[in-house]
This record gives sequence, structure tokens and C-alpha cells, in this order.
Amino acid sequence: MYNVQFSATSILQVFENANFGTARTLGIQYNSNGIWYLYQQFAPLGWTKIRTVCINNHIYNYTCWTQKGRLGLYQILKRNGYLPMIELKG
Repeated sequence: MYNVQFSATSILQVFENANFGTARTLGIQYNSNGIWYLYQQFAPLGWTKIRTVCINNHIYNYTCWTQKGRLGLYQILKRNGYLPMIELKG
């Protein structure tokens, strides 16, 4: 399943990641003024990147998971009993 889950090479916006609510519950990330940040012990690991865009003369920041971050999040979630739908046995 590792190859299926982590074969993409790009970053993933946090709101696209279905596990972000669980990551918040497990103390991995928090929301401040609409932007998701990692807690201090995870921040230096390179799990996320902040991206900035300008749309109609307004500046927006958003957080994206890196592939390294997706793998780290997956491992923590798995240790805590959370599995992706693709890995659940029917």
C-alpha cells in the first residue's frame, strides 16, 4: 500500500488531505487565522510548506503537505489505529 499512497511527487494542500482533522486531534497541527501550522516538534521536519498566491490583488497563504510529511502523517496515524480506506479490510 505504501507505493499506492505515496507515489505522487507533488505537494498536497492541507484541506485536500482527509486526515487533517485527525492530525489536529493528535496534536500534529493547529489552525491560526485560517492557516494550518505544525506544532513545534514537527515544524523542522520539512513536512509542510507555506505557499503564497495573489488572486485579484489579495494575498493568500496556505499550507501544503510534502511527500515526506504525508509519509510521516501516515505513520503516526497508523500507529494510532487510523488507516486509509484503501487499507481497510472489507
